[in-house]
Parts: sequence; C-alpha cells; structure tokens
Amino acid sequence: MAGRDPGWGLRGPGTQPEDVRVLLQGTQTLPDGMAGDTVTEAEGTLRRLGDAWHILFAEAGEEGRGGTKTHIALREHSVEVHKRGDVEVDFLFREGEQTRAEYRTDCGGIPMGILTRKLQVRETGTGLMAELGYELSAGEGPGIDCRILIEADKIVNGKRKAT
Repeated sequence: MAGRDPGWGLRGPGTQPEDVRVLLQGTQTLPDGMAGDTVTEAEGTLRRLGDAWHILFAEAGEEGRGGTKTHIALREHSVEVHKRGDVEVDFLFREGEQTRAEYRTDCGGIPMGILTRKLQVRETGTGLMAELGYELSAGEGPGIDCRILIEADKIVNGKRKAT
C-alpha cells in the first residue's frame, strides 16, 4: 500500500507515505446522558505534506454499499476530516471555534454545527495521535457531546510498531 495515492491527489514534496493502522474511538453523549461508543479500525497511509500530516484510509460499507474513503489532515491547531462515498462531509475542528458542515447521504443533507472544545495533536514514537472534544448539533436540535481519539501507528513487518 505504501507509495500509492488512494485517490485524493496528495502529491508534492513531503515524506513518503507509510503504511499505518488507523484506530478511531469515539463517544457520543446525548443531552439526556445516554452514551454510545464507536470504534473504527482500518489500514491506511500516513504522510507529511507541508505543515500537515495526512491519514488516508477506506471504511467498509454496509452490505451492498461501496464504503467511504476518509482523509484526515492534522495540523497543530486544526483537524480536517473529509469523507467521500456512502456519506460525504467536510468537517473542520479548531479549538474554541464554531464551524459548520453538511453531512450528505443518499437520503439528503443534514446541516451540522461543531463547537470544538479540545484539540490536541501529537507525534508519538510510532505515528500520530489526536484527541478531539466537541459539541455536535444537527439542525435546531440540542448538541451532543462528542469525543474522538485518532491513532495512526506505523506497520512494520505486518504488525503495529512497538512504542
């Protein structure tokens, strides 16, 4: 997989793409206190271009669906998440800022607001880690408290590189 451009057109001077295991762990807490967790694991690539690290990976679709290509661009003070496929969205997270996005599916679009409360991006000995805490609102409804941990660990000899 390393060295391949998975369709995002990320070219130019920077580091060579490296194979990584991507782990996204999320928690969403509704206003009534009910919480749900999500975990997404995938293999992808990590590379640095300019001031940003780029994680590229594909998420499997539901049966009969094509899936979604995901591109996460991480900078010191912002994280962008771009999805194309079964769902399409462009999220921008900046600590202390309110941003807007439209979550698009076959059934239509949903306008969303994002108030980022926490954003931390750091390099680890084996790749990258980002922590996001934000309030997500859809339409006029109450906000949902969300937390996401993003990890991209380099793969060496088919295994995650030891810390």
